[in-house]
Amino acid sequence: MLCRQVFLLLGIRLVCRGCDVVLESNQRNHCALCGVYISQKNMIEIANKGRIASRSAEANAKQSAAQKQTLTAVQLVLTECSRRIQPN
Repeated sequence: MLCRQVFLLLGIRLVCRGCDVVLESNQRNHCALCGVYISQKNMIEIANKGRIASRSAEANAKQSAAQKQTLTAVQLVLTECSRRIQPN
């Protein structure tokens, strides 16, 4: 941020890395249009990496463990409910 202040004091204007438009004081590296485009592009790449990671053996093991834990909890609740409804 200090560099930006120095540039402004010297009268140097910063330009967008995508389209060379002069940036406003609240913009860092890209104008609004380029920022939206780059954000969308990055989000697609991150989503693809997430899909790949979710199909790994480790992810499947975690999901399986969570499902088993949930099933055990549901069975416990159902057992307790049935005991309260029909006591022996």
